[in-house]
Amino acid sequence: MKETINNFINEFKTEIEEIKADYFKFEFNTSQLPDVIEYTHKIDIRTHKEFEKMFTTLESVKTNCLYWFSANSIENANKLKEIISLKKVELFSEEKEKCRILPAENINTNSTVIYVGVRKGSVAKKQKITNISGRMVQHLGFYKEGRTQGLQLAYYANSLDIDLTLHVYSLFDCPDEYLYILEKIFAKKLKPICGSH
Repeated sequence: MKETINNFINEFKTEIEEIKADYFKFEFNTSQLPDVIEYTHKIDIRTHKEFEKMFTTLESVKTNCLYWFSANSIENANKLKEIISLKKVELFSEEKEKCRILPAENINTNSTVIYVGVRKGSVAKKQKITNISGRMVQHLGFYKEGRTQGLQLAYYANSLDIDLTLHVYSLFDCPDEYLYILEKIFAKKLKPICGSH
């Protein structure tokens, strides 16, 4: 059994070293998020002046992706964590339209990283957008279905003045079965303040 596990680990290391990736970085301030109360779903966040460039790039990404959000300081990351904790009860209600599910809390505090995630490649047929683009719509808080867990930033962060960075690795030839292993490895290394890994 030990030999089998060692063989798997060695094979995994070799394959991971061979994975090629494109790296994208998008910076924005939470105050740039439109007011979600005034926002209607007839307006697409992907065409908003502050986020259009980000979504144009993400719309071209059809590979598996590893991504994370980071704040400009540990203090600001922890401020977001505290607000998420307070908003969790308020945003979750029995009314389906109002319900918003926020990420799980964890014990990490000494980190600028807020959330680490992965997304399988391809295009979501219903929305006709790439999976990573659709996931960012959820994290920003502008997806019509609130029961999909995400940061939901527009619901509590647009009154703040916090610089955030979205980091995205577009992974080429990364087997789907390795994607969640990579997420765990990066989460262990980056110590995000939200999310369960």
